[in-house]
Amino acid sequence: MILAGIRALVSADTGLDVVGEAREGRTALRLAAGLKPDVLVPDLSLHGLNGVGVMRPPSAGCPDSKVLVLTVHEDGACLRLVLEAGGAG
Repeated sequence: MILAGIRALVSADTGLDVVGEAREGRTALRLAAGLKPDVLVPDLSLHGLNGVGVMRPPSAGCPDSKVLVLTVHEDGACLRLVLEAGGAG
């Protein structure tokens, strides 16, 4: 349901296109490597390979992609992990 809501919000902006979506980290990596999106929006709680794990490998497969992390976690430790892994926000 959350994924559908995010897709609707992004798709409502005529300047943005959703080019792929995944519910699991390894699938997200495979899609990102093939699609080379401008922005990746992983959830830190992705199944399998988590959001931080998704953030690191794309630097090899799609180095120009920016990463904006979606999470419900509010603690500073999560934010530090995101920034250390190369997240833009």
